[in-house]
Amino acid sequence: MTTIQSPNLPLTNIFLCGSIISTVCVGIWLFRTMSRKRQELRVVMRSEFTNSFLLKFGYLLYINTPLGNYLFQKSVRRARRRFGNRGHSITQNHDYGELNVLPIAIAEDNYSYLVVDKTTMKGILIDPSDPDVVVGICKRLQVDLTAILCTHKHWDHAGGNKVIKHLFPKIQIFGSIEDKPLATTDFVRDGDSLSFDKMQFQVITTPGHTLGHCVFVLNGRPFNCPDHIFTGDLLFQGGMGKIFEGDHTLMIQSLDKIMMFNNNTLIWPGHEYSKHCLRFACYIDPDNVEAASRWDKVETLRRQALSSVPSTLGEEKAYNPFLRCDNAYLVKYCEIPEASENIRESCLRKLRLIKDNFDKMVKEETNKRRKNKSRML
Repeated sequence: MTTIQSPNLPLTNIFLCGSIISTVCVGIWLFRTMSRKRQELRVVMRSEFTNSFLLKFGYLLYINTPLGNYLFQKSVRRARRRFGNRGHSITQNHDYGELNVLPIAIAEDNYSYLVVDKTTMKGILIDPSDPDVVVGICKRLQVDLTAILCTHKHWDHAGGNKVIKHLFPKIQIFGSIEDKPLATTDFVRDGDSLSFDKMQFQVITTPGHTLGHCVFVLNGRPFNCPDHIFTGDLLFQGGMGKIFEGDHTLMIQSLDKIMMFNNNTLIWPGHEYSKHCLRFACYIDPDNVEAASRWDKVETLRRQALSSVPSTLGEEKAYNPFLRCDNAYLVKYCEIPEASENIRESCLRKLRLIKDNFDKMVKEETNKRRKNKSRML
């Protein structure tokens, strides 16, 4: 009997060999990448944001490889198709005498900020992750770009640094020495002061979201206005950032650092999460009048696609559950024994867990409504 050999076999063998070689090469590249960042690898694997090894490994790929930038750029393109030139929010200039703060809507829910001294037209960019948008605005307003302040290394905050540095070679890019955001030229540490004529910023390191996360506090005194805190992914309106690299004790300590400022201090977060976070604040504390009032205001703004920032620190102290982990009602709600040590850390951990489950519940409800709507159509 004559055996007929499949003509596809050699091609299959070639494909198999190619796949094996590619896998080995990727493995070697990943090993070398992670070996250079052993400390970061240990930090993420010990972090509390998830017990899943795959999710932690995925996070490492996001922050250390072009995959993170690819995913962010995909988000930018998706947002442009959905929102057009308007962006996810209609923003406006916020004038404080000779100081101007302009939130810039980026991607699907990010905010970059342009801070301008109107007497000199010098401008400071904070987390300018989409260079096309922020540079276009700076040129239109004829702003003299002086520096970039980067709260942390994630692509949706630092992804535009390299391009902007290429376009403006003299610009300084400030970021924490622990995080080393993309294209940083000047590394900062806790307590550092940055002065750009009248614009004076204080650096406060706030580890938790990442180990090198920091916030920038703009001194309002030279402009006869309140202080401004650009909080990145530490604090949102009614919420806080996920803990990717730190733990709940670190996060409490970081939140405490900004709690010392005056209640009229303005909070400028890195994302338009206000509606969702305040919905959770009302869910967790239904009798909180301040949370309900702020929710009504934000819901009205978001219905018109208007930006909801800023809030004040005093407002956040009143309704943000993550700033109220010593509140008797919340401690009881989270079932934390009165005699337990580290009550605030335990309360924060439980609130974060409830919030994550709340996010899943809201997503399921949204998908269910969409399915029902499509069936009706």
